[in-house]
Amino acid sequence: MTAFLTPRLEQAMELAIRVHGPMKRKGDDQPYLVHPMSVLALLVQWGSDEDTCIAGLLHDVIEDAEDDSKRAKYRKEIEEKFGREVLEIVEGVTEQDKSLPWKERKMLYLKHLKEASEASLLVSCADRTHNMSSLVESYRNEGEEVWKRFNAGKEQQIWFVRSVFEILHKRLGSPYTEDLEQTMMKLENVSAESSVAVGDDAQQKLVKFTAKEFLKIAEIAKSFVEKGTADNPPKFVIMTGGPGAGKSTIRKRDYSQGYVHFDPGDIFAEMRKIKDESNVKFNASISFTCELLLRQAIEERKNIVTEVIGDTYEPLKSIMDKMLEIGYTIDVRAVTADVAESYQRHLKAVKEDPGYLSAALTQGTTLSTFSHVLEIEVTGKKDRTFQKTTPEKYLESYNTAVEAARGKIRTGKDDLEKQKTCPHDFDSLIGDLLHGPCVCSDCGKAIAN
Repeated sequence: MTAFLTPRLEQAMELAIRVHGPMKRKGDDQPYLVHPMSVLALLVQWGSDEDTCIAGLLHDVIEDAEDDSKRAKYRKEIEEKFGREVLEIVEGVTEQDKSLPWKERKMLYLKHLKEASEASLLVSCADRTHNMSSLVESYRNEGEEVWKRFNAGKEQQIWFVRSVFEILHKRLGSPYTEDLEQTMMKLENVSAESSVAVGDDAQQKLVKFTAKEFLKIAEIAKSFVEKGTADNPPKFVIMTGGPGAGKSTIRKRDYSQGYVHFDPGDIFAEMRKIKDESNVKFNASISFTCELLLRQAIEERKNIVTEVIGDTYEPLKSIMDKMLEIGYTIDVRAVTADVAESYQRHLKAVKEDPGYLSAALTQGTTLSTFSHVLEIEVTGKKDRTFQKTTPEKYLESYNTAVEAARGKIRTGKDDLEKQKTCPHDFDSLIGDLLHGPCVCSDCGKAIAN
């Protein structure tokens, strides 16, 4: 364990006072020096060596410098006074380019942290632990207003802390990450419930989530995003076709590697594993997960594949135009199939899988999420908010569409009988769900629209 205070640590403290002395912590009047001193205290408590303790005391000196010339000056001073090893530890936890967007800076930090030395990991762990402790105290006093002091919102901040924790926990483990995990749990307790706007712009409502629920949502979104790769340029694939045509089967087969699968039905299935469908936040959790997933995938330039019924062109055109504008290539794959066979596949799917949801019921969520994340107005068919369903309800809605189609046919039955080219059994006539022609399952002739 490092003797406190050693001459080198005293010298490091002088430099920290000179650099941070006039500064205040973000969002309050507390002297900034409280933070590096708290990081040092944790490192001493963990029995870290002298170089690591010095680096902890100086971990923000380079990053918080006003310009490149001062950063270069501090790098030189740290190396000359404390040695190359201390400088490398500090560099291991320093964001190198503060001019980059917040998310890009954090992604680079996480990438660097995965390869950092053990000493840098210890400094990062102490840094995040104290930051989270301070956040808990501020939250007790300010509530949700505390998030306004940051450059990114609550969900992004929680995503970042969770991502750092996962790396540290994997590479360092206990006892070092125990303090950080405990402070994260404290945040869950004091935050109680937090509000997030979900739904389309016309019907947005505030839904309250606990911090624990936020973290679970972030974990689900991450599990989807991490399966995609970032090609240059990134690819955007849209699968279109009627219900039961086989879009999901082909999507999961042909795009199993290197793609983020944006499908509210898949997210629904994952959410059911951690939250009961009767929970009043269930639908809102899915909507929020959809938005977080898509936003991260686009920000990280990941390949994306999604599916829609594709019965209206205008909403897709708005989305495709914007995706092209931000640098994606577009591939639209139309999946066609016999309507009668598709209907039978649908019946089989809802009987075998209680969590099955067709794009027919989730298309509104897909369109509205893209609209919100891309900040565009989707024209054409009105967006539908996410709706869950049981197989029985799904089948009922499908049968309702079929009965409506049959009603159209029976209305003009005498005229149709004169025109028909085969002895149609009207009970075998089926209609595509929500759109499309009514088709005779025997001859395939479109009878009514």
